[in-house]
Amino acid sequence: MLALSLLPVSLVKLPRVLLIVMLFLAPSLRAQPVPAHRARVALALSGGGSLGLAHLGVLQYFDEHHIPVDAIAGTSMGGIIGGLYATGHSPAEIEASFEQASWDRLLRIQPRYENLPIQARQDRAKYPGEYALRLGHNLSLPSGLSTAEPLDLFLSRQVLAYSNVEDFAQLPIPFRCVATRLETGEMFVLRRGNLARALRATMSVPGIFTPVEWNGYVLVDGGLVNNLPTDVARDMGADVVIAVHFNTPVPPTRALQSLPNVLTQAISVAVSVTERENLRTADLVLAPSLTGIGGIDYKHARELIERGYQAAQQKERFLATLALSNSEWAAYQAERRSRMKQAPTQANRVIVQSADPSLTRNAQAELNRLQAPLSLAQIEHELSTLVISSALPGAFYRLSPAKPDTLVAEVEQRSGSQLFIRPALEFAVANGEPTRGSLRGFVTYLPKGAFQAPYRVQFSIGYSPMLAAEYERPFSGTPWFWSPSLHIQRQNSSTYNGTENLTHWQDTYSGSLDLGYGRGQRLRLRAGIEAGYEKVSSQQLLGALPVSNGAFVAPRFKADWNTLDNASLPTHGTLFTASVAGRYRSSESGTVPLAQASLAHHFPALSGTITASLNAGSSFGVPVNYFDLFPLGGPADLRAFRYQQFHASSYAYGALAYRKPFGHFKLFGQRPQFGAWYDVAGLTQPLQSWQSVQSGSVGVLLNSPLGVITLGIGRTNDDQTRAWINIGRP
Repeated sequence: MLALSLLPVSLVKLPRVLLIVMLFLAPSLRAQPVPAHRARVALALSGGGSLGLAHLGVLQYFDEHHIPVDAIAGTSMGGIIGGLYATGHSPAEIEASFEQASWDRLLRIQPRYENLPIQARQDRAKYPGEYALRLGHNLSLPSGLSTAEPLDLFLSRQVLAYSNVEDFAQLPIPFRCVATRLETGEMFVLRRGNLARALRATMSVPGIFTPVEWNGYVLVDGGLVNNLPTDVARDMGADVVIAVHFNTPVPPTRALQSLPNVLTQAISVAVSVTERENLRTADLVLAPSLTGIGGIDYKHARELIERGYQAAQQKERFLATLALSNSEWAAYQAERRSRMKQAPTQANRVIVQSADPSLTRNAQAELNRLQAPLSLAQIEHELSTLVISSALPGAFYRLSPAKPDTLVAEVEQRSGSQLFIRPALEFAVANGEPTRGSLRGFVTYLPKGAFQAPYRVQFSIGYSPMLAAEYERPFSGTPWFWSPSLHIQRQNSSTYNGTENLTHWQDTYSGSLDLGYGRGQRLRLRAGIEAGYEKVSSQQLLGALPVSNGAFVAPRFKADWNTLDNASLPTHGTLFTASVAGRYRSSESGTVPLAQASLAHHFPALSGTITASLNAGSSFGVPVNYFDLFPLGGPADLRAFRYQQFHASSYAYGALAYRKPFGHFKLFGQRPQFGAWYDVAGLTQPLQSWQSVQSGSVGVLLNSPLGVITLGIGRTNDDQTRAWINIGRP
């Protein structure tokens, strides 16, 4: 994974005739049978991030030209590709598996939105910031930005057939990979054990991915101490060691002005010492051209593979001396196939193993809910949910040595508590309106040993301040949970009297208890009761509409369905929310029924995204408190109207929107998007008859770390024009 700089090294130091003689006469420690008349060939594959994809081109050339590979040693990306090839995957199969899995998904720092549990999806919708701060025990920073859980599961699937092969010398091609002992800084050669975990260890870039625990050792990327393991390849009994090495260009002085570039170059210089020594021990060095491609350019995979192929092609005269005849190649392939194994595509049961008995018990109860037979995709989905929802370091799975229809899931325990802080910003300014702004966010705390039982705190500082605390406790082995919570909130409400905006507020102090269903990724149901006390700024609002201080009790039910691919600017999926509540106040007679539902469907079209939305709410003709009305107007719905210009006792709303990215530049890693909206609503306000309103708007949107930035302008059906800037939810 490390990109290292090094001066070119001569490839062959002996006269060619003498070298060829040595190929046949040199003794070797053969882990697998090699005909006596030919030399044993080993590959040493270096690390280099995305540059390591060039190894596939080298392997493709070797296969096409009948050049045998009798042993492989690899580091980082070289270790992963070498390990997959050693287990019988062809270069084309490896490339296809990478394309299907997507490097963006495998190496992303945070889980994809569609992989989050439904509660986390709801949080992201309320607080659309892109990043979260994760802290460990005593508020320490985590050991890595990413657990690499998708990579763990991907590697588990790719080498599943060989998960019970104890010694890597027994693979179709004998294999070794290199990691670094973090405690001592020493090289650690992985030669036996869990192959998927070994491949993950060799690519555990410090600070990016969490380290891997291995029999009491803490392992990180092997590139720190041996990025080109020719010595390991030689120790595997090789007569000829072929190194595939990446000569990254020396960066210009002007590029060494930023901290990341300085640190990267400093690591490269430190590591190049061992690389230079190992290059001298190689019999042949293949050095693919890297011009114009960096170590994280996975989108250039096909070009890198071609450059690897070309690097081998440039040494065809030397490599031809190692090539086998057609009959010899057929025998070599047959011998290799005889050691290949077939992996199952499903299992009847998954057994959980963990160092934490509580984690083992709870995770096993979750997996026992699944009905056999289980596909590998189902198993990976459940393990991914377990890891994400409980902030676990990772999970691997392998075949059970005793039961062929059973898989063993190795779930790693957390070493301590975890704290997640996700901030977001709400800011709005528009002509003719007061500016509104608030810092918002939520904090999730998982105590040590807690399994899917977080403490959650939501906060808002500024306009409509709020503080809420909630604890969610699952019923073990079921999709059910219970959740008590406490709330303190000031609800500011803006009233437009035709000439100016008037602001009123209501303070609420309450507690609630809910019973819920659904801890997966799409559906969530909650039913419960809330009780508390309300205090308002004015006892009389909007003419004769009553508002008063006093206690209240409110039974409620809520349903959520979410298949979106993104919380802020989704490109496909559906979001449905429905709620029903009854509110009884000590200062009023009777109970006020309130119901509301919203549906938004997003789909790609016209090189962009079209969104169709429908919302409705009603108090069913019952006279309501002012703060029970449904506010409309502003960024969330009728965009060209003033913020909360309407307060309806019943309403129906529909919208059609179109978004499309434009330009080639990026801000915050995202392209800006053009947006167009058409909004229409029918509503009834207190003391008024049913009315229809509509508006059209256009604008520019940009997804930022603290929320979506929107610059828009719109016009209403009564010929009012409004321009606005909004940060937060689009």
